[in-house]
Parts: sequence; structure tokens; C-alpha cells
Amino acid sequence: ELAIKAYQRAIEANENSRYWASIGDLYTRLGRFSEAVQIYENMLVDRPGEASSWTLLGEVYFQAGRSEESLQAFNKAIELDPAYIRAYFSLCLTYNKMGRYRDAVAVGERGLTLDPDIAAVHYELLRAHLYLGDTESARRAYEVLVRIAPARARTVAEFFE
Repeated sequence: ELAIKAYQRAIEANENSRYWASIGDLYTRLGRFSEAVQIYENMLVDRPGEASSWTLLGEVYFQAGRSEESLQAFNKAIELDPAYIRAYFSLCLTYNKMGRYRDAVAVGERGLTLDPDIAAVHYELLRAHLYLGDTESARRAYEVLVRIAPARARTVAEFFE
């Protein structure tokens, strides 16, 4: 609560969406999803073209149990900024959590065309491939993880050794 009040005072002194995003993040961490959603939706009224704000909204929508709205928000972020890798990662993660593994693979692979060394995306692809029973593709994702994020690779090594 003290941090939220401090950010609100900073906003009063200097209107800045970065502070609003910080308040939204704090509400999310506290599990106060409806308040976080309200913050991010309000940010988008002023700046509807910010892919990062749409991604934050999508993430909190998902945590609030609003899966379809989260997918719409991530897709809007990608539409606004096709190079914004976090939107691809968040969409891939969300598809995995929803059990939509083929969609997760498609989005993850699109994201990796932008930056092939994003460990979080390789990890989500690995998970999706395992759920789909595609052990060869999962192994390829694992091998990339070993190279770019060995600590993360160790968390799934038991499946490949």
C-alpha cells in the first residue's frame, strides 16, 4: 500500500505512464487483479498504440481468469508492434496454460524469427512440444536452452538425459 501511494504521489507531480504501469504491477503482485485491469485499461485510453500496455493488460487478464480477453490483448500488441517479443512470449505462455499447444508452437516460432535467443520462448516451445508428443522438436528446444540458458535447461534435463 505504501508503494502504491508513493507512485500515486509521483504521478500527481509528473504524469507518466511508467508510474501507472508500476502501480498496475503492484496490484497484480498483490492479487488485486480487478484494480490492475482498471489501471492498464486507463493507460490505454491515453495511449492506445502502446504494445507494452496491451501486453501488460493481457497478462493481468489471464491471471484474472479472463483468457479470451488476454488473447485479444496480446494479439493487439502484436498488431501494433510486430517486433515486440514480449507479446509473443506472453501469448505463447498463455496458449500453453490453456492447453492450446499447437497455437503455442505457432506463436513461439514466429517470435523466435525476431530473436532466436529468447530462452523463455524456447522453454515454452519445449513444453508445448512435449505435450504434443513431439520429442524431437522438444529436444531441439532443449539443446538451444542448454546453449543460451543452462540453468533453465537443468530444470527440464530429466526429460532428455
